[in-house]
Amino acid sequence: VFSFNFETVGDGITWPVVQGCHQFTLTIEQKEQKQEKRLRTKPYLVCKKYNGWWFPITHGWKVCLSPPLSDEPRIPLNPSETVNVTRWRKYWLFGEKVTDDPCAKRLRGWFPRCCVIEIGGYGDTVSNDVKKNQ
Repeated sequence: VFSFNFETVGDGITWPVVQGCHQFTLTIEQKEQKQEKRLRTKPYLVCKKYNGWWFPITHGWKVCLSPPLSDEPRIPLNPSETVNVTRWRKYWLFGEKVTDDPCAKRLRGWFPRCCVIEIGGYGDTVSNDVKKNQ
């Protein structure tokens, strides 16, 4: 890291930190945020097939015309799969497919909200109509 005088700050292994912190304060904070994000994750059950297209006109005009403004991938979904959702938009969700194989590559990305239904706390599904009435 260079200062405004183009002099190096630190030796590349250790660096100066503010009082009350240490070299790994940021790392600890990031791990805590990741754990908090895992606690907010909600499982969803796929009820409609989605092929991963960026403009899925088959799922409605509003879904097609309001995609997430992100370069992150879209993931194809098949009925009866489970997805752990971490981000919510009006017409799109971001999540990771649940797989039985611990060595499998993690498939994460966006998909239309209309393709999934939320799984309740005891494996029950919560329909969108029930959620609107609450």
